Amino acid sequence: FGIYGSGNMLKGNMASDNQRDGFFLNGNDNALHGNTASENGDSGFSLSGSDGNTLIRNTANSNEEGFNLTSSNRNVLKTNTASDKRNNGLFLFLSNGNTFKGNKAYGNGFDGFSLFVSNDQLFNIFGVVEDISMGCTLPLKDGK
Repeated sequence: FGIYGSGNMLKGNMASDNQRDGFFLNGNDNALHGNTASENGDSGFSLSGSDGNTLIRNTANSNEEGFNLTSSNRNVLKTNTASDKRNNGLFLFLSNGNTFKGNKAYGNGFDGFSLFVSNDQLFNIFGVVEDISMGCTLPLKDGK
């Protein structure tokens, strides 16, 4: 699914066995609720240049990466599950001011949650277990 634009709602959809992302979002103020992405070649859910979106009760399993936010700010992710990924369950790059509450990440090849060059995140993490590398990798303040 490619979502370009603002104010859209995707609820109860499934994306599987795609060469790239299951759900790709490039837009603001969208809502994804209760969707499933599995066995996709890249991320289950990918947000790029997307601000103010809400992702609730989505499931990403057996994708390259679970949830990937790049240059995406002020998004809310609640009660999502990322499992059995080849890489990270949830990966942020150049993304600031996002809120994560009650998300689960387990059985991933690297980190459950990984943040790079991303600041001011609010986390309430539940269930980061059994990841090969670390449960959560956070950036150092000012590179220290």
